[in-house]
Amino acid sequence: MPALPPTRRAAAGAVVWLWPGRALYAGPSLRLGPHSGAVACLAVGVDAPFSVHPTSGGELRARTALLAPRVRHQLTASGDRMVFLCLDPGSADDRACRTGFATSREKILVGHRHEDDLLAQAPDPTTVDEAAQHASRAAR
Repeated sequence: MPALPPTRRAAAGAVVWLWPGRALYAGPSLRLGPHSGAVACLAVGVDAPFSVHPTSGGELRARTALLAPRVRHQLTASGDRMVFLCLDPGSADDRACRTGFATSREKILVGHRHEDDLLAQAPDPTTVDEAAQHASRAAR
């Protein structure tokens, strides 16, 4: 089974930015199947909540979630726009982001205390400077 779905034409407005120790994707959901990553991932449902399904069962509904590395899950978006900020595990940014969450289940944290700010400041994929500022804010 391939790690990514079959290649398709990039959706309008899907953009990735890279910095040392972090990467930010803004655009439509990638619609991945069950998977785990090597990095911590802050997921933001920009225009609607999303569901996280741990492979152990159950469902978490959220607008913001931080998924720890190596946690097998499937994320299902119900809106059009998502933001994914990938952080090096154990980095200062990862630790700072993790402290913003109060609710957790199986190394999946939901409901960042600055969720309203994250949603209001979600990057427009056409504006690189805005995305860079968002990435800095999201990690704190």
